[in-house]
Amino acid sequence: MSTLTLDEARHLAVNYYSGQQSALYRVARTGEIPCPQRVLGEIKDLAPFSGSSREIELSRLAEWVRTRPTGPCDPAYCLCGLR
Repeated sequence: MSTLTLDEARHLAVNYYSGQQSALYRVARTGEIPCPQRVLGEIKDLAPFSGSSREIELSRLAEWVRTRPTGPCDPAYCLCGLR
């Protein structure tokens, strides 16, 4: 399975964000990852059924986040210091 393009990742994020305060909303709107840890946490919280098309989409989106170069986290979204 190939890595998602930016447009594909934005399209998937549109399907799953839970409101305008969501980090996935930011990915969908701008293609930016405001905090990788927060985006991955939001993806994990969606807890899809194993083997479903939703699980495949979310795992591809998570892989895109993990492999994408990111700059510094946006303080409004950052969860990196909480663990």
